[in-house]
This record gives sequence, C-alpha cells and structure tokens, in this order.
Amino acid sequence: MTTPPPSPPSSPVVSVITGLYNSAPYLDQYFAALAAQTFADWEAILVDDGSRDDTVARVRAMAARDPRVILLEKAPEGFPSRSRQKGLEAARGRYVAFVDHDDFWAPQKLAMQVAVMAAFPDTAILHTDRVVVGAGAAVAPPAPFPFGGVADVPVRVETPAAVIYGGLRIVFSSFLAQTALVRAIGLHPDLKGIDDFYLFLRLAEHGAIRRIDLPLTYYAAHQGNLSHTQNIFVAGLYQVDAILANESGVPPVARRAVRAQAYRTEAVSLFSTDRPRALRLLVKSLRHYFIATTLSRLVFLLATFFVPLKLQQALVARAKRLKFAYPTWRDLIGSAKASARKRRHRAPPA
Repeated sequence: MTTPPPSPPSSPVVSVITGLYNSAPYLDQYFAALAAQTFADWEAILVDDGSRDDTVARVRAMAARDPRVILLEKAPEGFPSRSRQKGLEAARGRYVAFVDHDDFWAPQKLAMQVAVMAAFPDTAILHTDRVVVGAGAAVAPPAPFPFGGVADVPVRVETPAAVIYGGLRIVFSSFLAQTALVRAIGLHPDLKGIDDFYLFLRLAEHGAIRRIDLPLTYYAAHQGNLSHTQNIFVAGLYQVDAILANESGVPPVARRAVRAQAYRTEAVSLFSTDRPRALRLLVKSLRHYFIATTLSRLVFLLATFFVPLKLQQALVARAKRLKFAYPTWRDLIGSAKASARKRRHRAPPA
C-alpha cells in the first residue's frame, strides 16, 4: 500500500527559501537534508531564476510527492537577492530560513533553532556554527545531536562588532529569524553577493544576535560563491554604504564599519598591482573602524615592498586559486573547533 504524501501545512512554522539556477546536481542532497530534519513543520519555497538544465522538472517532481515543496519561477536576472525576495513574499511561516542549493543542514538544525527562538523571543538573528566543505564534496549528514529541549542547545550571545562590523561571520545558510521582521527589511533588489550583509546590518538594530554553538550547517566553498568574487564584493560594500546613507536609524558605527571594510577589501584587490594605493586604503580603513585583520594586512603589505612585484603577483595568484580549491586556514580551524563541539555533544553509546 502506497503511503500518501503529507498534507501541506496550513500555516507552517518555518519557511525555507532557496534560489535556484542550474541547480540539478545539488537537488538530491538538498532534498535529502530537508527530509532528514527532525522538525517537519516546514515549507520549502524554491525560486528558479531561469535554469537551463532540468532543475525545474526535478523540483516539480518532488513537489508532486511532497506538497511542502513549492516551486516559483521567474525570468532570469542573475540577482540571488531577487529570487530570495520573491520567496520571502510568498512565505507563510512564523520563521524564515535561507539555504543555498549547494549547502545543507544537520538533521536537528531547524528543531534546535525553533526551540531557541521560542525561548529567546528578543532574537533578531539566530545562526549556527558551520563546517566548510569543498564544492561537490560527498559529505554524509552527521548523526543527530542529543536534543530533548532548549536546555540541550549551547547558545551564545554575539555582538554586531564581533560578527558583522569587523567582517561578516554569519553564513546565510545557517540563519533563521522571524519572517515578519525579515520581510519589513527585505532583501535589497540591487545588491549582488552582499544582500545577506545588508540584511544582517539592519536586523542587528532590532534585537539580539545568537549563535548555536554546534556545526549544524554545511557550507560549500567554491569559486561560484558570489560573495567570494572580490570585484563584486568591493562594489557591493560601496553600494551598501551609499544605501545606508539614505536610510534612517542606522548607527554611525555601522556606517564607519562598512566603509572600513570597503577600503580594506579594495586594498586587498590592489596588493599586486598598486601597492601605494593599497597602503593608503588600509590606513584609511583603520581610521574609520579598527579591524585587526586590516592591521595584519597592512603589516603584510609593508613587507611586500621588499618582494619583487612579479614574484608577489605569482604568490597572490596562487593563493587565490588555493582559496577556491581548498578552505582557508581560518575555515579549517573553525571546522575543527565545530567538529570538537559535535563530539562533545554526541549521544553516548547505548
């Protein structure tokens, strides 16, 4: 006897939003991770941006089997923010979560986040620790963590200075918040590769930032990540600064931090082509907002004045290739710490 598909929730607790473009290679992993969630009261809104492969057909087939899966289609624009905004407008859940098509979650990610949001209703941003994996890596979701209630969830409060102003430390695919609050701010339609940064800046004005200190999100690092494409990121930071200049209620420290990040990021892009300008930008960055990594980059750049330019260019080019081929050392350290926390919270053998 065939088991009928579950009925669509009349008002799901969580709306999961994903933008799609030629996403077919990732859909099996994506749907498997959703199906494995121990919290089942969700809807998944997938917004296709004009895929040319069989993405749409595969999502339609899944939607026919599970009415919690909803497909929306739009004309291709190349702006993930617009796909996410379209999904946000259709969301019916009390909470909203975003996950990229190539990222996935541990089985209790949603269950733990819903419990934390209920226990701490002043939370504006709730995210989790993450594990960085290579593009297309075959990684099995972890065994479930012991979880009987919010007391089992390690939660820490974070500040905007620690996770936004000095450089974004929140992975979009790990994020969950109240739908009404996210909808009031919205995903800016003209931002590309940095719409999450803008959203978090504005959300931080409305409540606390909390982090579940367990590796519940698996983040795929590869050259396709828009936020890792340096010229897009630099332009986006200056664009965010211009947008904030015309909005009320933005803390001055937030504007200074955005400008400092823009100068620092542009300086990095100029390391091997215009070292004097890169130096000026790094100094300018520190004058606006102190970021420790800016100071370390300034020291590094001063040292490169003693390195022949051609050698420096070769080293920088090699470093960029390695960044996309392998996780950075910061990612490796973060993933190792996350794995250690996972082992500490693993259920004892029966």
